[in-house]
Order: sequence, then C-alpha cells, then structure tokens
Amino acid sequence: MSGPAFSRMSVAEYLQTEESSPVKREYVDGFVYPLHAQAGASKAHARISANLTAALHAASLRMGCRLYQSDMKLRLKDSTVFFYPDMLVAGGPDLTNEEFETAPCLLIEVLSPSTAANDRLGKYQYPHGAA
Repeated sequence: MSGPAFSRMSVAEYLQTEESSPVKREYVDGFVYPLHAQAGASKAHARISANLTAALHAASLRMGCRLYQSDMKLRLKDSTVFFYPDMLVAGGPDLTNEEFETAPCLLIEVLSPSTAANDRLGKYQYPHGAA
C-alpha cells in the first residue's frame, strides 16, 4: 500500500470518488490508499488467481455464494475499512449494495514481494465478517 492521502475523507466521499478513480483505492479509517501494484500483476499472480477462480466457481454457485476476483470491495465488520482482496467468496443474503460485500466466507490474497507484508499483517489486524 502507498501512503495515505493527507486529508481525511468520509466513507460516503470515498465510495463516491472510487467510482471515477483511475486506480483502485483501499480505505482505512478515513484515509485512502491507492493500489498501484494492481496495474502490473505478474504472470504467476494472474495464473494463480485464474486457477483459484476456476476451482472455486462451481462450488460457490452450488452453495449459493458469490465469487469475486479482485474487483469487489470488502467492507470489514464494525469498521470504516474497505479492502480489495484478490478473491472473495461471500455467502448469506445478497444485499442491495452494489459497491461492496460485507459477509465473506473466504478471503484469498495471492502474495507478492511488494504486498506480502501488508496482506499478512496490515489487513489481518482488522476484524473480518459481516458489517
């Protein structure tokens, strides 16, 4: 993750500006973090993600879950935190909100040298689950 914007932003402002942002951005307690690393995924990262999507697709459908690959935001439980996991499987009722999911039953991050520390430590500190 890059450094945050220097001024705080409300959740509503983040969601509104995310629609027109040229890069994906994660949001942590009022601060926005651009995801520059997303633009240049390695071949290995792309293959791992594609293979996981293929392996999980049918099972997710059978279980009534929704499978997303990297483009769906996750709003973490009881927080003002939004992340873009590499893969997200959501269960439970599909809420009318089209901008993010809130009930993951599986989160996957495909680690790379530039994101491993944040994916393993930074994101893990927040509670996961329904908002």
